Amino acid sequence: MANDIKEKFRSIAIKGEAKNGYVTVVRYDRSFIARIIQNDAAKRYYSELKNYALSFGIKSRISWKFDTFYLGRTSFAIVKVKGRTLYLYLSLDPTGYDENIYHHKDVSDVKTYENCPMMVKVRSDLGLKKAKELLKTVAEARSLTEEERPFVDYEAELPYEETRTLILKGLIKEVETRMKEEEAERVIAEAESADVNDEEAEWVEFEVDESEDDEGEEVEFELAEDGEITEIRYDRSFTARIIQNDKAKEYYSDIKNFCLGFPLKSRISWKADTFRKGRCPYVMVKVRGKTLVLYLALDPQAYDENIYHHKDVSDLKTYVKCPMMVRVRSDLALRKAKMLIREMMQQADLHEKEIDPIDYTLDFPYEETDALIEKKLIKKIVRRVGIPAEGELPPEIPDDDAEEVEFELADEDTEEVEFELADDEEPQEAEPEEENEDAAEEEDEEGSDEVEFELVDASDDISGDMDDYEELDAEGRYVTLKKYERSFVAKMKQGSTERKDRYAAIKSEMLSYAGVKVRSSFAGETYMYGRQPLLKSRIRGKTLCLFFALDPEDYPVTVYHQQDKSKVRAYVDTPMMVRVKSELGMDRAFRLIEELIRLFALVRGEKKSYRDEYRFEETEALVEQGLIKARIVTVPRYEAEGLLKKK
Repeated sequence: MANDIKEKFRSIAIKGEAKNGYVTVVRYDRSFIARIIQNDAAKRYYSELKNYALSFGIKSRISWKFDTFYLGRTSFAIVKVKGRTLYLYLSLDPTGYDENIYHHKDVSDVKTYENCPMMVKVRSDLGLKKAKELLKTVAEARSLTEEERPFVDYEAELPYEETRTLILKGLIKEVETRMKEEEAERVIAEAESADVNDEEAEWVEFEVDESEDDEGEEVEFELAEDGEITEIRYDRSFTARIIQNDKAKEYYSDIKNFCLGFPLKSRISWKADTFRKGRCPYVMVKVRGKTLVLYLALDPQAYDENIYHHKDVSDLKTYVKCPMMVRVRSDLALRKAKMLIREMMQQADLHEKEIDPIDYTLDFPYEETDALIEKKLIKKIVRRVGIPAEGELPPEIPDDDAEEVEFELADEDTEEVEFELADDEEPQEAEPEEENEDAAEEEDEEGSDEVEFELVDASDDISGDMDDYEELDAEGRYVTLKKYERSFVAKMKQGSTERKDRYAAIKSEMLSYAGVKVRSSFAGETYMYGRQPLLKSRIRGKTLCLFFALDPEDYPVTVYHQQDKSKVRAYVDTPMMVRVKSELGMDRAFRLIEELIRLFALVRGEKKSYRDEYRFEETEALVEQGLIKARIVTVPRYEAEGLLKKK
């Protein structure tokens, strides 16, 4: 029995074989929902408490760790599961209650519970009765009255499920950590030697470093009355994070005024506010969790870690130019950050000037999440948690064909959204800039930039519209799709007549000069003069993009609307990108071709037409020619529906 319980609540295990004295230790990070699903005793008390709380008109929000009961911005109670015990944190003063009666604990010194500082354990019917009494006290203090509502049996709606199934649903995360073999054995032995009857056992014995990629989104879960779970992700922009974080907002206002006291300009993108001079960034400001984080253009190795408590993030591509990370969560940290910025400015020979400080906290008044979603400052991504048939796992995809499938397919012509904040204005969308597209551009170079999905049906023409799909389990929750990756030539053949005509004219002009040859790849075509690339052609979404071997800074942006791709490895030799999607765009392209002729002293030769090269062909024929790559992928139905809508 004891071993069964240990297995059921296991949170640490060794994965694979030891290599060079190290092993991979897997920690199972269980969400609140997963803990409830796998805990029958806590589940019963949770069902009673949740129904009771909702009867007062209080709302429930389930995050990864808790179920929080609230109204507006006021938290009434927090429910958490530790080990096999249900914990209730209440917005009551712990000192006002008899500890001999409620056996509660004061947790006001823990920041997470500062608004709900009174903690009680609910592990018996008597404990449940007392918890309800306290919940009623909280509600009545806010003049809330109990009303009749249908009772939802969450105990029945959330039946027990195995750990592997919950991992597939995304309700348990597998977090891997490399450690020495003896250290791993010690950690696991300590976890497994814990008393299985200890209801507070957490079975987690080590911490995992926070990810520095800043891609994490806030996760919530909605639990319907029929037990269906919906995962909701809130991808917050930098502006939204500042708006909803009063403490970080104060430090941000101070840092922004300080940085603008030097000849730096501020640019707010989706993830950060970057202070730069020209194209050189000096300070990048982000919000991670509730903390303001600065990334500085300083060498982390040159500073004492015991003084500045900084971190070296130079191994992360995003922060190569600003590799020194410091957190600002106290007045002392703020002073140290300013010292570092001032020293950095002195090294760059940038001098401080007097400015009239602006209280940026007034420019970012608090707004509710729904209002920020409406303003497109928060992206709300909703996903129904898939439920495999009992005892059945979705079919595995061979490693060679495994593809990461997103809920949304990005339009290749979509630009990164940035915001600029004037002294007296609300956040506005600014003109897009593309300076962090290295990965996307290099992917494009290898020909993986356009993806389509169609349902597999061998009897039908797969170039047509959606027809049917193959059900892989009794409930039809998984769908087999065929994924198409189109080459440049395939895109041209199956593209619009206007695009074919425009590109054929450009190709005819380029190849009419002696010594100019074209080299084709899956991603596009490159026009060469000897070993010198003159022009590269790509298609992004439905747009023809040309990359010229010209210096973007030599030409007016107001005329050519060009973008500088010199930082992208694939376009170092052809850094000036322009889009051709109109006759005016064609005129600009031909003017730039004339510039190439002048710079490289090209001599006119014979001219011929290339329009017939791009006659339309069906998808099946292009697949056979290798101009379209077709792969099989298996995804849940909800995901397939979203992908097919993008087609």
